[in-house]
Amino acid sequence: MVPNSSHFPHSQTDLALELGFDEDEVYDTGTNEVFKDRIQQNYLKVDVYFQTLNVREVKQSKKYSFDSAFAALGGGLSLYLGVAIILVFEILELAYDIWLACWKHSAKTSRR
Repeated sequence: MVPNSSHFPHSQTDLALELGFDEDEVYDTGTNEVFKDRIQQNYLKVDVYFQTLNVREVKQSKKYSFDSAFAALGGGLSLYLGVAIILVFEILELAYDIWLACWKHSAKTSRR
């Protein structure tokens, strides 16, 4: 099937200009038919058919508002702060236990 003028979205002259033909030759009425013939012989019409016409709509929405993100950040920070404070007391207790063990050991060795 040879394409006719209804298959082209633009006019043949616009298409010929886009293809790089000389502007003076395109607008000359005598050579215009030559360009139409050349375009109709060298271009193919392709019909594309979709398997289904279903449309998937994707919407993006905020998972957190500013208030809920701020609250979640505060909750996480308070959890880590609580763990850090407990860790400080554990280290102090370890230091006290080491000091106490050293003191008892030194007291035992000084009695002998």
